[in-house]
Amino acid sequence: MTLTLALPPDVESKLMRYAAATGKDPAAFVQETVEEKLASLSEPALTASQRAAAWDRWVEHMRSWAQTNLPSGHRVDDSRDSIYEGRGE
Repeated sequence: MTLTLALPPDVESKLMRYAAATGKDPAAFVQETVEEKLASLSEPALTASQRAAAWDRWVEHMRSWAQTNLPSGHRVDDSRDSIYEGRGE
């Protein structure tokens, strides 16, 4: 998107100084600044029905994932003794 801005002379002067100080052309400096500002904004609040739908999708995703990660069928010894065995303790 191309955007044309009419900046007051004092703002333009400040922009030119900051852009030069960072070694960027003014357009790149403005783009980076806008991206940083947008990243810091929070997303709009969801409605109750949107939250419920998102929750339902998450639950379904987790159930699906759990079905692909079934128990191994054998016992795993994860006791402290077996973990540190042979380390001179």
